[in-house]
Amino acid sequence: MGNNWPKISIITPVFNAKPFIEHSIRSVLDQDYPNLEYIIIDGGSTDGSVEIIKKNAKHFAYWVSEPDKGQTEALNKGFRRASGVLRSWLNADEEYLPGALRCVGEEYITFKDLELIYGDRYIEDLTVSPSRRFLEKIPPSIKPFAYMLYTG
Repeated sequence: MGNNWPKISIITPVFNAKPFIEHSIRSVLDQDYPNLEYIIIDGGSTDGSVEIIKKNAKHFAYWVSEPDKGQTEALNKGFRRASGVLRSWLNADEEYLPGALRCVGEEYITFKDLELIYGDRYIEDLTVSPSRRFLEKIPPSIKPFAYMLYTG
């Protein structure tokens, strides 16, 4: 596909997520997606999360660590900086499976009129680390796009 991959902006809000943040960051960077903008917004962590973020800083389009009012404010900060045609967030205690971003990019290229792209979620058993054991696969709940935006 050459240079035709759509830019994907990923925002990761972080606050005191040291046990998880390294795996979350690696799951994004290891996607090897050719047009990625990765933004980390840390809410002033004090548990060592910032050191892990700094270690990976050269891979981020932007990152900051400063007190905020929680996840919603962190996401809003990140999305204001994002420039991708496709935008998403990945919480600090979550991971993408290999190939996830290429799959999203291919869907967008194939069906440009899509308003939303999403997939299954998996619940992982963290007690059996380092091997992965998924406890449950949760398929998406398909609802009209307008319904998903309703904040009533």
